[in-house]
Amino acid sequence: MFSVFAASSIDEAHSKIINCKSSLNRAKQIRKNRQEYDVLATKIQQHPDRCRTTHKLQQLDSELNELQKKLQNLGQKLNLRRKHFSVLHSAIHELQLLLEADEAEVETETNMDEVDS
Repeated sequence: MFSVFAASSIDEAHSKIINCKSSLNRAKQIRKNRQEYDVLATKIQQHPDRCRTTHKLQQLDSELNELQKKLQNLGQKLNLRRKHFSVLHSAIHELQLLLEADEAEVETETNMDEVDS
């Protein structure tokens, strides 16, 4: 009788050990999952939410559009000033040619006056 009681007692202890091991493995898995969840939740909290990100993106888009318009306006001003500079440069060149022609004419007249005298 003792051996039957001992055998059943051993079988119960063995089944309890198996159940405890199974419970322990489930608890370990749950703990591991919670730790992974906490790490992911922390990483997610570090980033702004979708609404703020969308709003910031819209602000950056409008700022980009404004800067592109400014760049286009500045390009147009630069082209206009280049044209004005080109006109000014050609006018200066023509005036230099006129001055040189006048100086040559005056020099020729003075040479003729000297020869006549």
